[in-house]
Amino acid sequence: MGSKTKQLPFENNNEYAEFKVSDTPDIMAARNAPAMDPGLAPTLQRQFDRSQQVNKNRFSNAYNQDVPSAARMAMRQQADRDSAADYGANVAQASDNANTQNFQRKFNLASLTRPQYMQTKGVGFNSQSQPGFLQQLAGGAASAAGSFI
Repeated sequence: MGSKTKQLPFENNNEYAEFKVSDTPDIMAARNAPAMDPGLAPTLQRQFDRSQQVNKNRFSNAYNQDVPSAARMAMRQQADRDSAADYGANVAQASDNANTQNFQRKFNLASLTRPQYMQTKGVGFNSQSQPGFLQQLAGGAASAAGSFI
């Protein structure tokens, strides 16, 4: 009966250190950038103003003489309410878009500047027998040939 050799286990001791991204001028500028304004674009504001003027002109012109003034006023107020509702929906959407973009900007900046851990020292050994280069090459060729058969 032959005696079995005792193999030592794999042992590896690593040390890690925190690596912080330096504050470059670009990162400082991005960190200090003002938040996006949730206001509407000037073109949307002008569109709202134009719709109010169109409503005023539509219901206050000489072609509406046969319609009673109370009915014209009610129709104009309804049209103004509709355009105000559209304006409110646009303001809410613009605010939501601004919040989303501000969050995304902060998230991207945080992911770029978060500290990372790097291995600074590694000491260890592996006493397990490893196949040689020719054995690995032969095993790879056999598995490649087996896939074609």
